[in-house]
Amino acid sequence: MAQLDAFQMPGLVLEMYPEDHSPPHFHIIKDNWNIRIKFNLSIIKREIVWDSKYPESLKECPLTGSETKLLLVLMKKHCSALNKQWKALHPSRSIAR
Repeated sequence: MAQLDAFQMPGLVLEMYPEDHSPPHFHIIKDNWNIRIKFNLSIIKREIVWDSKYPESLKECPLTGSETKLLLVLMKKHCSALNKQWKALHPSRSIAR
């Protein structure tokens, strides 16, 4: 596990795992949940594209409205850094956008 280098958000743990599956994503962890944020897809769609690592039954994004807005701003601002970290942690894979 590696801490996300591009940015952090108060009260949340942000990590990007080496040799993880595509598409490029990072994990947000809090309390009893872990969600995957597909950052390039989120930037393109201008909305958070996510799924749940655990619990699998999580159907709604657990981020608050203000966390969602901040996350979109930070991902857009730090897009290059996110892709750079993904590439460094996944040297055998190309970046899917």
